[in-house]
Amino acid sequence: MKTRIKAFFDSLQPLPDTEWKAFESCFERMTFQKEEELLSEGRACDFIGFIESGVIRFFQVKDGTEKVTAFWFSGDFLSNYRSFLSGQASDHYIQALTDGSYYRLKREALLKLYDQFPLIDRLGRLMAERLYLMVTNRLDNLLSQTPEERYMQLQSKNSKLLQEIPQYMVASYLGISPESLSRIRKRLSTR
Repeated sequence: MKTRIKAFFDSLQPLPDTEWKAFESCFERMTFQKEEELLSEGRACDFIGFIESGVIRFFQVKDGTEKVTAFWFSGDFLSNYRSFLSGQASDHYIQALTDGSYYRLKREALLKLYDQFPLIDRLGRLMAERLYLMVTNRLDNLLSQTPEERYMQLQSKNSKLLQEIPQYMVASYLGISPESLSRIRKRLSTR
């Protein structure tokens, strides 16, 4: 898996061996079980993770209702990046939907690397830019795509693992009712 992480970071900013070894040494492999909370609302997020295996959701609770903001699969980053940057309490939860594992990089270690290695500092900026683009794409999709288009996009990302996510969570992510999602799935299955 670490070779997969290296390939991803090399696609953003290749690092010399010395810097890569320093960067890699700060990743800690973590395992999680289905329904385990990796971050609770009210706690500051002090890590960025890179998912090795499993499915994770990012959600908040408003007026007693869960609002799913994101699903993350193998190869995705996970974090409440706003909380990570600001040090303020998270208004979201991060919860495992399956058993799995991820590589965790703590904020404190990353900040030390930024001070020591200019290329890692640049890599951090490039990661922030990528996370920004993910958020703006999600917002654009909510504003410009139909729920069916958003569902097909989510399905194209990882249709096998999507089957492991309860449908009410998928509906929440799409901003629709579970009944509307059933109608979308029925329409798509007849095509």
